Amino acid sequence: MSVISLNSVSVNAGDTVINVSNAPAGLSKILKSSVITVDNYAADIPVIGGDDSGTITLESPWGYGNVSNAKARVQIGFDALAKTGQDFKAASEFTSNVGKLLSEQLTEDNAAKETPLLSGGKHVGPTIEHLKKTTNALNAQAASLVGSVQAMTKAEFFALSETRKNQYAGSGFIEAGLNNPSASRQVNDGLNTIPTNSNVVYLGRGSDGVGTSRSNYPIFNINGMSVYVSENLFHNEVRLPNAPDGLDKNDGTRYADLAAAIVDGGTSLSNSVLTRQDLILLEVWHEKISDKDVVYPLGNVQYGVSSWQSVALSNSLVVQGYSAFEH
Repeated sequence: MSVISLNSVSVNAGDTVINVSNAPAGLSKILKSSVITVDNYAADIPVIGGDDSGTITLESPWGYGNVSNAKARVQIGFDALAKTGQDFKAASEFTSNVGKLLSEQLTEDNAAKETPLLSGGKHVGPTIEHLKKTTNALNAQAASLVGSVQAMTKAEFFALSETRKNQYAGSGFIEAGLNNPSASRQVNDGLNTIPTNSNVVYLGRGSDGVGTSRSNYPIFNINGMSVYVSENLFHNEVRLPNAPDGLDKNDGTRYADLAAAIVDGGTSLSNSVLTRQDLILLEVWHEKISDKDVVYPLGNVQYGVSSWQSVALSNSLVVQGYSAFEH
């Protein structure tokens, strides 16, 4: 059996607690079935247990006189040894479980692995193997871009801007884009329409386009910046308000209905507004990458597609409001 030696113990007659001075570590290992021997007094007195704070509890009151600063020793009983064995078994099982969990983390490709927590409950998250594969895929994607995507410096950007300011008289079209091959759908250089689609015009044309433009789609000079209008999911359509319905008066008010407009202006609706001019604007502004932490192809937040030059894109990083409206 294991023995714990004590250099200084004290107990009074009739007490059930022995106080240990300068108690060594491990008194809590003293469990029922252990016994204590106090020099010059008694041997093998049964105890209930010990406490690391420096006390040992007896099964029965101390049946001798007061004791002070005596030496003693405790023989650890079978209950304590059994408890130690149980603790060792539990520690072994814990180590085995940790090893199993670590093995799963290192070998399973799982984006939502359930892992039990010591505090209870479970944690759901990617395994180390999944993170490793994801990281490798991203690194491979980044490596494929080396040499194909070059980001210009701020100085280069503004130097090119100054060059274009000197090259062109002012902001406007650099290239108008091509026309629809059908003459009935051509409005002006690079401006097309489809008769069945009311209040919509289209900018530029794809591979079957005709005209003298050097680009299929418009290129604008805006204060020295070249802005390319490339084909999108809606073929660069520009939607206009509905045509005048004859109910708007010249003074800015409206007739109640068409009959009232005819009574006032005749069948020619001479007192109604029947024509209008639409002004189409292209609004452009600078955004700092450090503010948004996103980069868009061609700088266009309305790009809206899922890939660019074989690079996967996310099209939900900007709120779809004023600066990224949807059709």
